Amino acid sequence: MVNDRDTRLEPLVSLLDGARSKSDKPEIWPLIEADSSRILGNKNCNVEQTLLSPDGQRLATCMEIRTFLGLRLRHAGLIYSAQDKAVVGRIARGMRVGSGWVQN
Repeated sequence: MVNDRDTRLEPLVSLLDGARSKSDKPEIWPLIEADSSRILGNKNCNVEQTLLSPDGQRLATCMEIRTFLGLRLRHAGLIYSAQDKAVVGRIARGMRVGSGWVQN
């Protein structure tokens, strides 16, 4: 059974799975990268793709995170408030596998 919360986050799941590719509001990507790098404690965070919410206030964001001298690639998903210029909630970290994205 799918609840309302699952359907609201479906665009973020699609970005993390690699099933959807969007690049909304690239002008604020440096702000998203700076905030998420600070929160995650990793300088190698790059926005991969974003999807703007219907109200135009939030961005579902998929990020690449490189660790171990850039050899290991992980992905993170977050919601970013364009109005508040801040990450909303927590950042989910994981990796892409053959069946999609899995949290770790």
